[in-house]
This record gives sequence, C-alpha cells and structure tokens, in this order.
Amino acid sequence: MTAASATSIAEFREAAEGYTALIEQKDLAGDDLIIFLEAHLGRLYAAAVSLPMVRPDHSDDDAVGGGFHAAAMEALEGRLAFHRYWASSGASLEEIPAAPPTVSMFADDLSDIYADLRVGLDLVAHAGGAIPDDAVWHWSFAFRRHWGRHALNALSAIHTWRFGS
Repeated sequence: MTAASATSIAEFREAAEGYTALIEQKDLAGDDLIIFLEAHLGRLYAAAVSLPMVRPDHSDDDAVGGGFHAAAMEALEGRLAFHRYWASSGASLEEIPAAPPTVSMFADDLSDIYADLRVGLDLVAHAGGAIPDDAVWHWSFAFRRHWGRHALNALSAIHTWRFGS
C-alpha cells in the first residue's frame, strides 16, 4: 500500500469516527446539529472519494454487529430541525425520463450513512485498531453503492434548508 493510500484511509477513518460520534452525541440538536452535519458530511464525502480500491479478505465477517440503523434513528429522534425533503433521482436526463421528485426522510439518510460506517469501524475495533482491508473495502463499496447518494441528498437538503433553493 502506498503512503498516499494509507493517508487517505486514515483521513477517512477519522471522518467516519467524527460523523458517528456526532450522531451519537445526543445533546446537540436543531440548527446547531444541522450545521455540524453539513461540515461532517462534506468532509466524509471528500475523504471517501480518495479511498483506495482493495480486495476484501472477509476474515472478520462474523465480527460485525448489527442494529446500527435502528440505533442511529433512535439517537436522532427529536434532534433534527427538519424531517423530510424533496429528493430527485440524480440520474441524467439521458438515463431516465424526467421523474418527479420523491419525499425522503432526513433521519433515514443519516442513519443509513451511520450504519454503513459503523460496519467498517467495528471491523477496525475487532482488529485491535488496525484498519483491515475488509473495512476499507466495505467503506469504499458502500460509498459507491449506497451511502454516497444518501450523503449527497442530505447535503442538498441541508443547503436548501439553510440558504433556500
């Protein structure tokens, strides 16, 4: 692994730890939480773009706990300044006919991101703090296939909520 890859992974881990800690910090709510979420989501997204491609070895599959999404939903209950927003598919006009926007749940986006990050962080904890390839693979794969879209939608919703459309 190159030094640049190791740095990218360390920066992503730090961003993931910061985001998950923010979700778990129950004394921060309303406007303040939204502003912190905007900063953490931007940092997390930027760090994920630089994650290297690695092969998983699946040696720690049984080390990963579950229930992360439900735990995040519970932690966010009553803390958000808004709950729903209009989301678009993000597809180009060449890909699909113009589809109407849908209503998305802000807490669900944040919880999906949290759950995907916690899986990798659990793998790190199980490895004694070292960052196994399984964790990096999961973070990168989940970013490309799942939580990256949730992060962009959440950032768009936050931006609209803070500054208007």
